Amino acid sequence: ISISIGTLTVMMFSLGLVLLSKERSESALQEAALKDALTGLANRRAIFELLEQALSQARRSATPLAIAMVDVDHFKSINDRYGHLVGDEVLRRCTQHMQQRLRRSDSVGRYGGEEFLLILPGTEVAGAVAVLNMLRESVAHAPMHIDHQEIRVHFSTGVWCGVPGPGDTADQLIQQADAALYAAKTSGRNTVCLAPGCATA
Repeated sequence: ISISIGTLTVMMFSLGLVLLSKERSESALQEAALKDALTGLANRRAIFELLEQALSQARRSATPLAIAMVDVDHFKSINDRYGHLVGDEVLRRCTQHMQQRLRRSDSVGRYGGEEFLLILPGTEVAGAVAVLNMLRESVAHAPMHIDHQEIRVHFSTGVWCGVPGPGDTADQLIQQADAALYAAKTSGRNTVCLAPGCATA
């Protein structure tokens, strides 16, 4: 079979385009698999992987790490009163609020429902409390205006902070931050609570 150089060139070029398109599609699918569809944040799987990386880095460098579980207070009431579309917009605005105020080195992901997981590398207890109180107060003092309605939003936050040891796992530290979040919820909400031991870390 005789194929001209021009035809062969076109065929190779076309094949290259197909392979490039396939590679881009696979990359887009991989990225989509790690993003929360509603907020655009890292999803639960992705933020957990980022926590594993931050934990390993903190261990190697013996530097502090802060992990915070942030929950939107009375979110079910927001959905019930204003509808789920407004609730979705509240979550998106909470996302923007945090992203605009955190450092580039920090990470935030949607852990589930109205819960967010924040990772603050190189952050000691006092710094973590200051940052999280700043986030909490700034959102509380800036009512959201959605569909001609004013909606006041509050956060509750549980924090684990310290230099992770060899036996500390991502699951264990999340559990401690989550327990502190529960304490924040039961103590009246719209507050920041530390996991036991963090105050003297």
